[in-house]
Amino acid sequence: MMDVNFTRTERGGICPDCGYPMQPSEVNAHMEQHVALQRAARLEQDLCSMPDQAVAAFYQTLEVDDPRVDVVAGELERRNIDL
Repeated sequence: MMDVNFTRTERGGICPDCGYPMQPSEVNAHMEQHVALQRAARLEQDLCSMPDQAVAAFYQTLEVDDPRVDVVAGELERRNIDL
């Protein structure tokens, strides 16, 4: 999980990663976006060390609505692997 420390104020906060100024209602959703991006980046790194067959097998285990589908599909495309 990414450690994101926002500078919080009564009017919202400022994201230390991108400097985006947020209203109080936006802080949690913005943090979730950064966490999702970090997870995708970590998954991309993990996939790079996996053999083609393992990436293809992992892709076939994912549900359609799994957020990792796009990352894994991108890796399959990068490697020119057709399923």
